[in-house]
Amino acid sequence: YRETVVPLLEKEGLPPEFFFLAMIESGFSNYAFSRAHASGAWQFMKPTAEYYGLQVNYWIDERRDPTKSTLAAARYLKDLYSKFGDWYLALAAYNAGPTRVIKAMRAMKTRDYWVLARSPYLRAETKDYVPKLLAALIVASHAPTYGFNVVADIRNRTPIARINLYNSYRVAELATKLGIPESDLLRWNPELMQGITPPISPNRRKFYALHIPKGLQE
Repeated sequence: YRETVVPLLEKEGLPPEFFFLAMIESGFSNYAFSRAHASGAWQFMKPTAEYYGLQVNYWIDERRDPTKSTLAAARYLKDLYSKFGDWYLALAAYNAGPTRVIKAMRAMKTRDYWVLARSPYLRAETKDYVPKLLAALIVASHAPTYGFNVVADIRNRTPIARINLYNSYRVAELATKLGIPESDLLRWNPELMQGITPPISPNRRKFYALHIPKGLQE
């Protein structure tokens, strides 16, 4: 997912290293779903997702779309940085929520994440959050040193081409017309929840953009 995610982060003015935040959140799984009902690679809760412009309804869950969710995560992280003025605190707030981090800062009378991480005011998950990100960055940046042979997997790529659909269609029907497995089409469009593209309404949605490989556009 690097070639999809990193350019979006850089376009939004974020460090490209935040690519690894999605790894520690979900293992880059668009289908990850937590006990707290956070979803997608960036593990958005529904209210936060909708605040940052992602649609979550019966038909689609844009938290599972790697492009849209990355843009939403980047904007959320930028807002957290504006609030805290420190990336470590912003990352802690991404995990625990801003309110919990602010309470910990007030209780400990410090803005130092590492001091807060030794206090009883943050959960263990939040205390480990920044170290996990740094560890993932270090290991991935020197993969052979740590015994990893990293090979690109074309199955993880999100197609960049799109076709605009002006009606609602069953994914199985579209896959048959395109001559590809239905499972591939669903994997390229993980936001689809019901095996059918969402209804088109002039007032709400003029068309639906379906991701497909460039060679299938014609």
